Amino acid sequence: MLTTHNSVVTREFDVIALENKLEVDYNTSISPYIDIEIDGVGDKHGTTYRVWCDHHCLGTFYRLPMDNKWYATPFYSSDKFVATTEAKSFSTHHKAQAHIVSCWKSVE
Repeated sequence: MLTTHNSVVTREFDVIALENKLEVDYNTSISPYIDIEIDGVGDKHGTTYRVWCDHHCLGTFYRLPMDNKWYATPFYSSDKFVATTEAKSFSTHHKAQAHIVSCWKSVE
């Protein structure tokens, strides 16, 4: 679905379709993402996706329509929980999620 806001055309994402696509892509027996789940929290500014493992939120990622990049903010870094870290940009949501998971895996 395309919408306009202040003369900027954006494409709204179907959260369920994104979750299903991520699950299909990563849900294999050899995947490091086997226990990873994604959910989305939306408001008028867009949707923020959260990456979960068990009951732990590993980080968040979101897309800015102005530059068409995905920004990932992991909650784990350098072997410890970090309340805030700087968001890094990625070209796809797959890479953003992988960054969050790799930061968490480095803690284990």
